[in-house]
Amino acid sequence: MKTHKRGVLLSFKVPRDQRELAVLFNEHLDFLRSSAAAYDAGKFHESKRIAASIRLLVHDTSQSKSLLLQLGRKSEKFLNTSVPINENELTSQSGLTVTMIGAGEASMHYHPMLDDSYGSTKLVDFNEWWEGIVFVDQLKNKFSRQDLILKMANEDGGSHVDPGLTEKYHKLTRENSMGGLITDQDGQWKAIEGPERAAIRQIGHEFLKTFDASYAPPVTPKEGVTLGNVSISFSGPKAVEKHSTKVGRNDKCPCGSGKKYKKCCLLRSS
Repeated sequence: MKTHKRGVLLSFKVPRDQRELAVLFNEHLDFLRSSAAAYDAGKFHESKRIAASIRLLVHDTSQSKSLLLQLGRKSEKFLNTSVPINENELTSQSGLTVTMIGAGEASMHYHPMLDDSYGSTKLVDFNEWWEGIVFVDQLKNKFSRQDLILKMANEDGGSHVDPGLTEKYHKLTRENSMGGLITDQDGQWKAIEGPERAAIRQIGHEFLKTFDASYAPPVTPKEGVTLGNVSISFSGPKAVEKHSTKVGRNDKCPCGSGKKYKKCCLLRSS
């Protein structure tokens, strides 16, 4: 409906009924199932679609209401599979992912835990689920589900490509601030890739398990699985900021081993 008031053309939106909102909700559950299956088949970029749907489903702003809020379902309990984060730990921690040791190409990537969660799986209120810390990197940057979903959706190609990335998200996704390293077949140290992608796949898993009784994910292989918040303490050189001071041969190694640099990471890299 449109009307004129003092020469200004006003437009009024026709409200949706609950049945139409329910159809939209089921569509996004279907999007999540499809993207989850594609991710599990190796298309890790599907994490961007997962982030976009999760944002639409749960994130409220001053100008928009989430689909769950419009449906009156945001007060329901959400499945939390995260390993508890100890913010006093010296190493980085990931509460939603695992790594694969000795699993070939798979060992070069972080993996979602899916149903094989090593955390205290429980149902929690939305705010605890959305704002609880699930990553702490080596620079002591903290990340919640909200941080990961909104950064990927709003900045990193989920729904929008921002000209720049938030610094801590850039360090997590482009500079290996989690510090996970593994040697390839040539003995060269390589960063373990995709902590944010695997975590977002796990967030999608949590949402589907919360709201879709028919959802059945694949089983995570148990061979070679290492806990996310333990696996980062690899024996490789520790991630340091690009502008850190030069490490001398007789200085303590930056990986935190307590050994001299020449007898630790310098020896490995030589």
